[in-house]
Amino acid sequence: MVAGRKTTDKQRGDLKVRLMKVAATIGVAVAMAIGAAGTGSAAQNDYSDQKVKVPAKDSGVSAQRTNGHSFWEINASGELNYWYRSGESFERSVRGSGWHNTRQITSLNANVFLEIKPDYRLARWTWTGNGFIEEIVGTGWQPARVITGIDDNRFLEIKQDGTLTEWTFTSGGLSASNVGAGWQNARTIAGLGGPQDHVIDFMEIKNSGAVSEWYSTGGPFEEWPFGTVNFSDVRLIAGMDADHFVFIPNDGSLWEFALVFDETEQQWYWVAAQRGAGWGGTRLIG
Repeated sequence: MVAGRKTTDKQRGDLKVRLMKVAATIGVAVAMAIGAAGTGSAAQNDYSDQKVKVPAKDSGVSAQRTNGHSFWEINASGELNYWYRSGESFERSVRGSGWHNTRQITSLNANVFLEIKPDYRLARWTWTGNGFIEEIVGTGWQPARVITGIDDNRFLEIKQDGTLTEWTFTSGGLSASNVGAGWQNARTIAGLGGPQDHVIDFMEIKNSGAVSEWYSTGGPFEEWPFGTVNFSDVRLIAGMDADHFVFIPNDGSLWEFALVFDETEQQWYWVAAQRGAGWGGTRLIG
């Protein structure tokens, strides 16, 4: 077994990803039933043959945040949708309307996400089961080029000047820590996570389309290039936890990379599978 990854039979079962294309039609209540007939064209890149070796990580990293269970979407109609895994499928729960002008969203956990509003206020939204509680937690977020959650109380920001900042919610409000500079060539990033406060783990899509996973346990970042994978055609990306992220290419297909443990090689790999089609009307995911 690779150091830093504790694996049980249940976890192995949860992490298995079928190396086959799967698609579904987006419906009002149910979408992306795995194995259903697809409705979109073939992806510009067929990611189903991608298998990327993962170095051993610190033992503090485990599947947290949404536990690979869910992500949020705002579509072109302004609907706020909560997509959650049901077995090997995703189902949709419509949680709001009128979200046409939201600039960015990103999950902190399964029930909490951040929004940058049209007037650049930063809001934290918490789903209670019956509705939302909204808290305005910041103003003047014009310099933020991208934000992405990495834990229940932490998120990353890349500013327009290329500064990488880690933000933490404390009892006194938001606390900032600069963790890097020179990120002008990052087209976007997607937080993966790790529940320990010293762990930062995220994916980067460079302007060239090259992909890397970045990882730190409190010291300098390690960059792990994502093999020959190129995301030049990827329009949107969102991390769900340390073991899962989803992305939407320009053709409107939905894909997921998940960590899979190879029993024969005793090695972790990122493996891709198509999860749906018809996502061309998606404006934001997070």
